[in-house]
Amino acid sequence: MESGDKCIYDFSAETLDGRCVPLSEFRGKVMLIVNVVTYPRLNALMDTFGHLNFTVLGFCCNQFGLQSPGLEHNL
Repeated sequence: MESGDKCIYDFSAETLDGRCVPLSEFRGKVMLIVNVVTYPRLNALMDTFGHLNFTVLGFCCNQFGLQSPGLEHNL
């Protein structure tokens, strides 16, 4: 990387309970980073592969007007 470039481990994220967690805590794990966390299949991925150093990091955004696009009543 060039001087000034950042990698994923240089960032932190706020948890739902307000804690600041450095993404470096996930070093060595496979991370799936998504902007929607309401899909049961993402939880199933964690249940299936969590023991293999896999984690899902979900981030909320207002991209969909605070709605989950996969839910039929929000389409």
